[in-house]
Amino acid sequence: MSGLFAVLGATGTQGSSVIRYHVVFIRQALRDQGIEVVQADVDDEQSLAIAFKVSKATLPWGYILQLELIASPNKVCHHHLRRHRLLEPWAKYFSTGHADPWKAALDDEVRRGKNIISAAERTLDTLKHFIFSSLPSPEAVSSGKFANMPHYDGKVQLAQQIHASASQASGQKTLGDITTEIWATYYMENFIRFELNAYLRPRKVNAAVLESHHFQSLQTSSSDSPHYILSTPQLPSTQLALLASEADFGAFVAPLISRKPSPKTPVLAVSQRLTFPEICAVLSKQIGVEIKYQQAADRDYEAKYGSFGVEFERMYHFYDEFGYCGDTPTVGLDELNIKTVSLTPFKDFVAKQKWDGFLVE
Repeated sequence: MSGLFAVLGATGTQGSSVIRYHVVFIRQALRDQGIEVVQADVDDEQSLAIAFKVSKATLPWGYILQLELIASPNKVCHHHLRRHRLLEPWAKYFSTGHADPWKAALDDEVRRGKNIISAAERTLDTLKHFIFSSLPSPEAVSSGKFANMPHYDGKVQLAQQIHASASQASGQKTLGDITTEIWATYYMENFIRFELNAYLRPRKVNAAVLESHHFQSLQTSSSDSPHYILSTPQLPSTQLALLASEADFGAFVAPLISRKPSPKTPVLAVSQRLTFPEICAVLSKQIGVEIKYQQAADRDYEAKYGSFGVEFERMYHFYDEFGYCGDTPTVGLDELNIKTVSLTPFKDFVAKQKWDGFLVE
């Protein structure tokens, strides 16, 4: 399909995957596809509206601060914009000692998201499809048990605003009518962001620690060789829905361009499901040391990481009870005609990475 497609955050993890995949998917050859780059700012609604105005489909990635357009004229404009990591808007409030970092970050995310929504609504005469990268609502899925999870709640609020416009309309086209949500699952890339996700780094333990009651359940090959423990609050038996975001996210977005919008059923983007013990086995084989999984004790994350730890402890407990999105109906591989063999298994992702600095001695 030719035409103009706005990708918000095209230099980021999700957006760059969409661009790489669409360049192949739409024209099958890089030389046949021109890319025009336009800059906009999610703090400036007018700049977003101008960029969206010429686009057939808009794909916004939350709070990333740049907008680039995939276009079809016979020219290529290369422009490298600064990259904004997924959690940087959250991390900046934690690093500056803000009194309520989660609320401040959530307010930023919602404000910027509303700018994106308002700008898109101003272009409904030309906009055909609004593809919104969001997350499920833990509160709704759990019937209130997992309420107040800020790094979910901002995206959920924005999605609710979008879909509310459809239910309130009377025969007029609304943004909700042409919106498809896509839910990206747990990034495989989390394991290679050593500073941001320090809690996922395995820590070395000695023989005396391994022989203690706390680690009795771990089966290790030899107490003489180095052993490392990766620990999260998640149960060892829970399968984690993993996504190789940079490699595979575009594969889930590309089919949506030729499909009608799916306002009521989100797309679930998942490359593979593994338990943490299975994840550790893959890491062990690649890195060449023995890495075992141990579930963290209750409130251990809170003691180590404060409010950041509380949020992620609740996230893992949510996964334990409800999986990624409970019984919520989603659009999956079959509906999108995506073959499992075309996606990236965790072992292939791990094999391509550099693991220097991953282990904590």
